[in-house]
Amino acid sequence: MSLRRIVGIAAGSILAASISIQANAQSSWQVGNWIGRTMHNDSGQFAGCRMSVTYNSGITLHFVQLSNYTLFIGMSKAEWVMNSTATYNMGLVIDGQYIRRARGIVLGGLTNAIFLDLGTDRLTRDLLARRFHLTLVNNRQNYTFNLTATAAGLQRLEYCIQSGA
Repeated sequence: MSLRRIVGIAAGSILAASISIQANAQSSWQVGNWIGRTMHNDSGQFAGCRMSVTYNSGITLHFVQLSNYTLFIGMSKAEWVMNSTATYNMGLVIDGQYIRRARGIVLGGLTNAIFLDLGTDRLTRDLLARRFHLTLVNNRQNYTFNLTATAAGLQRLEYCIQSGA
């Protein structure tokens, strides 16, 4: 098993534990249509922050940043049922240009969502902040999102990591 795969599995496990904890009202924030919140692990320690927005299609776009600055992008829909052992080939397309291809991660307990690990890649983060359209490709299906207020949202997400709130 490659080191990259091990790191991906470890990050996914951390994310699964983190995202399962619901935030209280004091740790929530909003930028444009993006709703953000802090995440804590099962022992109550700060684990990261997430922000999400639901589109008219019923699909919710998520950005999750762990306390080590690893960034995940994902999408969910209430009626989706994803298999955590299946292989989901994903692609990240920004304004029509392929940026990255990788395996999608289905986290335990979140079988209606799939995430793409962007790591700490600053270039991809900057592209997401400065561009207009994001397309996530899952196998042969494309899901396109307008990136409205994403720059301000990502800036607030990073502030959340730095401040813990």
